[in-house]
Amino acid sequence: MSTLSDTWPDFFSQALQKKFQPNVLAIILYGSWLRGKRDTLPDFYVVLDTYSCLPSRWERLGNRMLKPNVYSLLLHQEDQTCAAKYATITLENFTSGIANDFHPYLWARFSQPTEIIFSKNPSVYLSISNAFTKASERMISESIPMIGSEFSLNTLWETSLALTYRSELRSENPEKMREFMGHYAKHFEEKTHLIGPKYGLSKSVRGTWVCHANQSKRYTTIVKWKLRNYIGTLLSVTRLAKAAFTFNEPLEYILWKVERHTGIKKEASVLQKRHPLIFAWGLLWQIYREGGFK
Repeated sequence: MSTLSDTWPDFFSQALQKKFQPNVLAIILYGSWLRGKRDTLPDFYVVLDTYSCLPSRWERLGNRMLKPNVYSLLLHQEDQTCAAKYATITLENFTSGIANDFHPYLWARFSQPTEIIFSKNPSVYLSISNAFTKASERMISESIPMIGSEFSLNTLWETSLALTYRSELRSENPEKMREFMGHYAKHFEEKTHLIGPKYGLSKSVRGTWVCHANQSKRYTTIVKWKLRNYIGTLLSVTRLAKAAFTFNEPLEYILWKVERHTGIKKEASVLQKRHPLIFAWGLLWQIYREGGFK
């Protein structure tokens, strides 16, 4: 029997459709809510046909210059309250970003299980589904040279995820990583069987995966991931600053997220909460030094 918490995504989908009509093309649910986690915020992507529906010139500019914009939304149902996080992006930026972006911000997220909970028409649904497949291709092709010539399914995807986490200053508990892989083992196995042969992967008699990447390819890939880490540091800081203008209580959300993923707990002062862009940098640097961001 479904509970109220199970129906929150539908309530949010309806609210977001109403908010962005007639420009909303699709709504995507992703993240830990899909794994049954209820101690977190539901995460949505709102796919639009244009940024002109965003309320201010600065928001429209921010979404074009550094996609996506991230917002929070609070809903009340049957005397209960639930908060969600949603990002806005056009369909063109979504598909081209997954296919072409050097940094993995988009293709890392959408190589993982997701659910299209609303689409305007079958054509939109197909475009987004194809983008999901492309995201998995990027994850596999960009990670193979970083692994040995023979490896397990878990090694392939855990390496891929770890590389992308580092490029976003995200720190993930290894135990949670194993739990994540165990929960979605079938998803990643199906993706690897479907996509792997295209990039030289084959299954050995021992049940492992085999791929022989030449040394020049490996060196090139190492350099690419180092560049992604440097670029990711700048992008992460810029996105944090941008979120201060679009997200309610952004510092509290960051501290909660860090504690949830790493166990590192920090308290912000009233002044840091009120003016995070001015006073919170010392606290964030302290979290970084302790391993909250990697």
